[in-house]
Amino acid sequence: MTSPFSSPADGKIQKLEQIARIGVALSAEKDNARLLEMIIDAARAIANADAGTLYILDSDAKNLRFEVIQNDTLKIRINGSDKSGSNLPPPVPLYLEDQPNMDNVSSYAALTGSPVKIPDVYCAEDFNFSGPKSYDALTGYRTQSMLVIPMTNHDNKVIGVVQLINAKDPATSAVVSFSEEQAGYISSLASQAAVALSNTQYIQQLVTNIDEIRLLQESDRELSHKLRDAYLKTEESNRELQAALKKVQLIRIAATGLILLLFIVLGFFLWNRSLLPERKKVPAMAEQRETAGRIFRVQPGKVTSAIYLTGTLEPLSVVNLTSSLNGKVEDIFFRYGEIVSAGQVLLKLVTSQVEVSVREAKAVYIKALERFNQVEKWEESEEVTRARRSLSKTKLTLDSQKQTMDETERLFKKGLVASSEFEWAKQQYQGQLLDYQNVQDEYKATLAKGTGENKQIIRFEMENARTRLRDLEQQLAASTVKAPMPGVIMLPGSALEARDAPRLEKGSILQEGGIVLSIGDLSGFSVKAKVDEVDITKIKVGQKVNVTGDAFPDVTLHGKIRNISSQGNVAQGTGVPSFELKVIIDEIPPAIKKIIYIGMSANMEVLTYERADALTVPVVAVGTEGDRPFVRRLNKDEKGNQAVEKVGVQTGYTTYDQVEILDGLHAGDEVLVGQ
Repeated sequence: MTSPFSSPADGKIQKLEQIARIGVALSAEKDNARLLEMIIDAARAIANADAGTLYILDSDAKNLRFEVIQNDTLKIRINGSDKSGSNLPPPVPLYLEDQPNMDNVSSYAALTGSPVKIPDVYCAEDFNFSGPKSYDALTGYRTQSMLVIPMTNHDNKVIGVVQLINAKDPATSAVVSFSEEQAGYISSLASQAAVALSNTQYIQQLVTNIDEIRLLQESDRELSHKLRDAYLKTEESNRELQAALKKVQLIRIAATGLILLLFIVLGFFLWNRSLLPERKKVPAMAEQRETAGRIFRVQPGKVTSAIYLTGTLEPLSVVNLTSSLNGKVEDIFFRYGEIVSAGQVLLKLVTSQVEVSVREAKAVYIKALERFNQVEKWEESEEVTRARRSLSKTKLTLDSQKQTMDETERLFKKGLVASSEFEWAKQQYQGQLLDYQNVQDEYKATLAKGTGENKQIIRFEMENARTRLRDLEQQLAASTVKAPMPGVIMLPGSALEARDAPRLEKGSILQEGGIVLSIGDLSGFSVKAKVDEVDITKIKVGQKVNVTGDAFPDVTLHGKIRNISSQGNVAQGTGVPSFELKVIIDEIPPAIKKIIYIGMSANMEVLTYERADALTVPVVAVGTEGDRPFVRRLNKDEKGNQAVEKVGVQTGYTTYDQVEILDGLHAGDEVLVGQ
C-alpha cells in the first residue's frame, strides 16, 4: 500500500525498479516462445493494457509476423510458436508496390523506429485502421486507445514491434489514453526485450552452428575412414595389377616365341612344298579372316529407355474449399486425414451478422418489388387515379367558369352588367385555365413515372435488391460447409506444402474468399517430380510411367504423364533449372489402395522409348563408312561356302550395348561381331 506521504518520484522509482526486475527475468529466459509471452505480459502489466500484440520483423519476407496475441476481454492468448493450435492473422507488409507502407501503424513504427500513441483509433486520420475495425465488427470488441513501440536492439536495429490496446484506469477500469510516462516505460522495456531476444537468437544460432560443426566433424571422420579403406583397396588392386602385368609379359614372351617358331615352320614348309602331295584348294585367307569373328543371329526383342525420378504420392486431384463470408467457426465435424462422402457436413460458421443482413435485404427487396408491381400496372395505380380525378374535376370547373364568362359577356353586350363584372369573370376563367393546364401537366408527369427511364430504374432497383438478397441467402446457406465430393480432408496445398498450414479450430476467423481446407480425390493418385533441363526434351505428355515405392516394394503402379511445366525454376543454391511434371495413376486395384497412402515417397521410371519387336545387334557389330553405318552379314555363295557381305543399315535407338536396326536386316540374319 502506498504511503500518503509518498511523492510521485517514489512511484517512478518503483516503476523503474519493476522494469529492472523484468529486464533481469527476460535476460534469464532462454526459451524463445516463453520470452515473447513474457515481453507482452510485462508491457501490459506496466501500462495496465487490456490487449497486446507482438510482431517480429522478417527481413527476408519484408513484413511483420504476428507472434503473440493477448486479449483479456476476449480471453485470447495465442503464441505463434505453437503452429498446431494457432490461427494467426496474415503478416503486415512493410512495402506495398515497392513503396514504404506508412498507412499501417505497426509498419510505420518498424520503418521509422518512432513510437506512436493513438487516443482513439476511430477518430484517427493519420493511419488506416480498417483491420481493427473489421476485427471489432466480427468479435464485438471495441478498440480505442493504442500504443505502438518499436523494439530496437543493441545494434540500433528494429527487430519487432510491441502494440498495446485499451489502457485502463486502475481505479475505474474505464478505457483511457496511454500516457507519455507509460510510453517512456514501455520504450525502455521494449529495448531491454529486444536485447534479450537478440541474445536468445544468437545463442540458438550458436547452438545450431555447434551442432552443424559436430555433424561436419563426424562426416569428416567417416569420410577419412572411407578414404583409408579406398586407399587400402587401391593398394591391393595395384598389387594384383602388377601380378597380372607380369603374367601378360610372360604370355607376350611366349607368344613371340611361338610366332618365331611358326615362321620357321612356315619357311620350312614353303621350301619343301614340292615334296608334299597336291591337296584340294581351300577358301582364300582373306575370307577366313572375315569369318573369324563371333556370329550373332538377329532376332526381334524389346528395347526400352527410361529416366528415373522421385516424388511424393498425392491425390488424383485436389478441390480447395473457400469461405463465402467473413465469420467465425462455430462447430467442426471432421478430422484431418478423414475420408468423407459427398454432401457430408464439415463445419458450421457463426451466422448472426449474416442473418441480420438477410433480414435487412429482404425488407429492401419487398419494398422494391412492391414499387415494381405498381409500375407494371401504373395506369391503374392509386397515384394515377388520383391525378386523373383531379384533372377531371379541374376540367369541370373550367367548363363552368367558361360558361359563366360567356353568359357575363352576353349580358355585358346588352348593357345589363358593368364592364368590371365582365372583366372579373374573364379573369376568373383565365386563372382557372392556368390551373387546368398545371393539373394536366401534373397528370402527364404522373403517367411518365411508370414509363421510360423511370420504369427501368425501378426495375433495376428491384433486380439489384433481389440479387443482393440471393447472395446473402447463399452466404447464409454456405455457413454450413459441405463436402462437394468424396475424398480425404487435407490442409490447404499439396502433401508437402501443407505441413505448416494452420489447422481450423473452433473460434477460427475466416476471411471471405480464403481457402479453408482441401479435399483430395482418392479414386487414384498423382505424383509430382522435377526434371533436369538435360532430360526435359526426352519427356512428353502421355508417356508411360512405372511407379514403385519403398513402402510398397512388391507393387508397381502404372501411370501416364498428364502435364509438363513450360517454365523452369532454378532451385536456390543449385543454379540449375528444373521443370515440374505431373503423373496421373487413375487405375488402382482396390486391394492395392489399402496399402498405399498420401505422402508416401514414390520412385518413377519414365519410359522415354519402348518397342516390343525391335531388331537389335551388338554395338560392336556396326561400323561406318563416311557417315553411313553398315554391318557384315554372312551369306552362302553358289558353292555353299560362307561369304561376308557389307550391308548398309538404318539405325534407331542405341543403348549402352545394343543398336536398334530400322532397315537393312531381317529376323534370322546372321552378322559378324568383331574381327
